Order: sequence, then C-alpha cells, then structure tokens
Amino acid sequence: MNILRRGDKAQKIHSHITPNEEEMILKEEAETNLAGWKRAMADYENLHRRMGEENIKARMNGTEEALRSMLQVLDYFDAAFSAIPEEISKNEWVIGMTNIQKAFLNALQTQGVEPIDAIAVPFDPKFYEAVEHVIDKTKPPGTVIAVVSKGYQLGNKVLRPAKVKVSDNPSDVPTAESPPADVANQGPTLEQACPGSDPDQGGI
Repeated sequence: MNILRRGDKAQKIHSHITPNEEEMILKEEAETNLAGWKRAMADYENLHRRMGEENIKARMNGTEEALRSMLQVLDYFDAAFSAIPEEISKNEWVIGMTNIQKAFLNALQTQGVEPIDAIAVPFDPKFYEAVEHVIDKTKPPGTVIAVVSKGYQLGNKVLRPAKVKVSDNPSDVPTAESPPADVANQGPTLEQACPGSDPDQGGI
C-alpha cells in the first residue's frame, strides 16, 4: 500500500499552484499578519496612554488632597494672628510666627497654590460659597463684601472655595412693614372680615 507522506502531500498540493497564485497567497498572509500586528500595537499604545493618564490623575488627586490638608494650617495661622492684641503685635515672637506663615504660604505658591480674590467682586459659585447675605446699599446686589474663610486654587482648579458674605438688595428682602406680594394680595382673613365669627363653628 502506497503511503503519501505529509511532505509529499504538501508537495503534491503545491505542485497544482502557479507561481502567481502562490505569490498572491503569501501577500494575503503578509497583509493579514501586518494588520494583526498594527491592531496589537494600537491596543498596546491605547493601554499605555490610559495607564499614563490614570497615573497622572492619581498623582494629581494625591497632590490636591495633600495641599488641601495644608490649607487648614494657614487657617490656624489666620485665626491666631486675628486674636493677637495690638500691644504685642511687634513682639519678636509674633514677628517670627509671621515669617513662618509667609514661608509656608510661599512654599504652597511654588506648588501653584494661589489665594482666590474675593473682595468687591461679583459672586461666582465656582469660586465662592455664600454663608450670609447682607443688605448693603453701597454695593450692587450679588457683590462679595467680606471673607469669612479664604479660598485657594491650584492653577484653574479650585482647591477650596472662599466662604464669603454677599450683598443683597433691600427691595428683595421682605420685611414686617412690607409683606411679600403673594401674601399682600390674598385679601382679608375670615377673622378680619367678620370679627365675631368662630372658624371652628363653620359660620358666623
């Protein structure tokens, strides 16, 4: 019995393919392999880019959290200096602490941290948190008139909004002498129209 070995079989099949057909087959295989290689490289580059972006984002988040925690130290400095009596404001110890505060703030500024301007500017919820509305006829409504707690930003990103007081228009604030329009237009109550009536009895 004649046994067709594998090499012989391949040679027999190959013998039925013309050189042009073989070249086309090889070209198709090369193009297929090249396309697969390009897809693999694109997937790898996308993965590498995503990992890089995630690493940068994670580092930025960590940096922001660290800087945000340091802002509390500046709050302690501000609170301490606001309580120092005038008669000891020139004390060497006070001056030394002031220099430490300035050095600490300068260190934050080298990292890109800057205070948010918050006096006599229009209120912007992106940068400010309103903790009180104050009637002030000398300022346009919606103007920041006082800072309760300083705000800071890192580049264009707000690390912490400033807590502020905002001016209000007196005409927008209802008073006892001038009740809101919806109350003033309701008309008299039953007791006002009929002083002797008893609402619980359902009639006069």
